Amino acid sequence: MFICPREKIVFFLDLSDEIGEPIYTRSTPKDASDYTPSVVSKLEAVKKAMQNFISIKSSFNKKHEFALVVLTDECMSVTEGFSSNIEDILFALNDISTLGSFSSFSMDSIVNAITNLNIEHPLQVLHFDSYGFEFIVRFVVIYSRSECIPLWNDSNSINTFKNVANHGYLFLDYIQLYPSHKMNSIHLFEDAAKTLCSETSLTYGIECISTAPLLTSKMCEQMFTAEDSIYNTFSKILVHPLQRRNVISKHSQEM
Repeated sequence: MFICPREKIVFFLDLSDEIGEPIYTRSTPKDASDYTPSVVSKLEAVKKAMQNFISIKSSFNKKHEFALVVLTDECMSVTEGFSSNIEDILFALNDISTLGSFSSFSMDSIVNAITNLNIEHPLQVLHFDSYGFEFIVRFVVIYSRSECIPLWNDSNSINTFKNVANHGYLFLDYIQLYPSHKMNSIHLFEDAAKTLCSETSLTYGIECISTAPLLTSKMCEQMFTAEDSIYNTFSKILVHPLQRRNVISKHSQEM
């Protein structure tokens, strides 16, 4: 049986005003046909989904570690490095709120934040049933801006990141929250992330969530809210990166 190594997971959470906008949530129905939506902010829904994610991942393996970084016009660390104490992480997460409107975001600051985490190079594991490292590092970026294009300002940032990214133990999950009337915004961070990944061996996955008021499935005869979509997306990324088909295929070709 293949053994997946423990994870060090860094959340990069956008705290621009857009993530504070309201979306619909499902209220408890009085009967099976009554799905009356109520309102919650995108941020509250994301925080709840992240709390569930952290709690479940920790139940899988108590050695999983987490760190939290927030995005304004640049990155700001909320936690001091990684911790497997989920109570500390959940407390820090619960205490954050939106921080304003930002007309720019520097991708270089993500590289700087990663560098400042002082991620040690993991020991190589030589067992036939294990991946090649004692742990892997995953970056989970949650971006909610529909008009702010992330930009690279320093050409040396990629070169700096190459020193750690080309060893095969780093992974990126990117989640874009976009208004249904601004479809073009789903590619804002994706394009910048592709630059990062194309220049290194970083493997990435992308999930885009429409924050339209309501998404109706006639087949199931029930109503899905934007909050449902957020929860579903975080459920998808619970899977260990090495258990995803595209990642397994890529790393099989490299080995």
